[in-house]
Amino acid sequence: MAGSEALSKLFLRASKDSNINHCIIPGRVDAANCDVSVYNIQSLFTNSFESAGGPTPRFGTGDFVISRDDDRLLVFVEFSVPVKIRSIRLTSLGGTLGGSSGGSKPTRLTLYKNHGSLLDFDDVEEFDGPQFSLSEAGWKEAVPTITIHTGRHFVKLQRVANLNILLTGETGFRTRLDKISFLGDA
Repeated sequence: MAGSEALSKLFLRASKDSNINHCIIPGRVDAANCDVSVYNIQSLFTNSFESAGGPTPRFGTGDFVISRDDDRLLVFVEFSVPVKIRSIRLTSLGGTLGGSSGGSKPTRLTLYKNHGSLLDFDDVEEFDGPQFSLSEAGWKEAVPTITIHTGRHFVKLQRVANLNILLTGETGFRTRLDKISFLGDA
């Protein structure tokens, strides 16, 4: 009995942390301040790292999003059902902090839930949202990925119908993002 109870708890934990990208409405994703020459917002939400170039960056393929004018990138995503977000996994094949021709990895992430559409940069200054610092040490090296656990912000990230994600990179460099995975419950 004790073994089946432990297995049941393990199953419940695994189901709570499942990938919920299948709940994204494909026609309801957008981004602001993107370089349109490489803009492919849909590719951010696929589960394959191969389309992001694997561990070897493929700059200019269009399988990523990179900021156009500065270090800020704003991504909007709408879900088909309200979701609970427990973690967000980001992949960025940008250079290390200090940037490169392929942009830099995000260094900060701010979330704004249930605003209905893509916000503009003036709007995000008016709203409060959970912020997460993304240190260089947190990024895995083979395929540069970082997982942000919502932790104490989990209460704010329940019943999420849509989400604006503000990614900020190192000042003076463009910010690159290759993949986003949302983990939680639908």
